Amino acid sequence: MNDVLLIVNLAFLLINLVTAVSLFIAIRNLLRKSIDEKIRQYREFNAIADKNGIVFLGDSLTEFYQVQEFFHNRHVYNRGIASDTTEGVLRRLEENVISLAPRKVFLQIGTNDFHHRRAVDYIVTNIKRIIATLRERLPEAEIYLISLYPVNPKISFSGKMITFPRKNKKIDRINALLSEYAGASGITYIDINGALKNDKGLLKPEYTIDGLHLTNEGYLLVTDILKKYIED
Repeated sequence: MNDVLLIVNLAFLLINLVTAVSLFIAIRNLLRKSIDEKIRQYREFNAIADKNGIVFLGDSLTEFYQVQEFFHNRHVYNRGIASDTTEGVLRRLEENVISLAPRKVFLQIGTNDFHHRRAVDYIVTNIKRIIATLRERLPEAEIYLISLYPVNPKISFSGKMITFPRKNKKIDRINALLSEYAGASGITYIDINGALKNDKGLLKPEYTIDGLHLTNEGYLLVTDILKKYIED
């Protein structure tokens, strides 16, 4: 009898494991298709877009930033893609950004790399590669490097899941390295991280909907900081 129960329990465990793996693969494939579709859309938009504009490049924190509304009449293009990583940006630089021949590029990328267990040095190195490619292919463009934003896993129970496995200490380390690199390379580094934090070093509740993504109030703050760089 015990052997039968053991076999039944193992069978249930195996079924649950297979289901979990299948779900993970399905979600991963769905995200990949979504990213590929967005890349295709941007490629088609670029074919009819005016050159010499301003490009915002990044992940969901960029894609959800309604830059055309905040900076209307400024010839601004949003080239953010939710779930994108430093690797993803490197792959799509040519068709999504360089083909636009922008005069300014605002870059913020790296937070999703934590989901792929990427180390701090790996993330920083890839960001440097992105900037090196932009400088080589767009020598006349001004490049602005925006700090990674803080997170707040304490905002709610779901906040813990959404922000995991990001840690503010690692984010701060990345920002410190990026600031140092920008200063040595003649790149404009824009620290928004500090303005978004509370006295505990967490993303302020009023600026976030889930511990990671920003509210409209958060984007208003971001806009106030970026305004002078847009208008230069």
